[in-house]
Amino acid sequence: MKFGKDLEQYKVKGWEDAYIDYKGLKTILKRLEEENPDVDDIDSDFFQALEEELEKVNRVFHER
Repeated sequence: MKFGKDLEQYKVKGWEDAYIDYKGLKTILKRLEEENPDVDDIDSDFFQALEEELEKVNRVFHER
């Protein structure tokens, strides 16, 4: 996926821990491909993880 490669290319040393965990979010979404997925559970997990990632990025941005 070109988007993922672009993200990796532009990472700045020392900031790696501050980036959104796109792979983790993608892993949650991949659960939709399972047989009879619990969409409500996956939605809940995804949006909770997304909110936590955005808060992490925001916190680091304000600290630096």
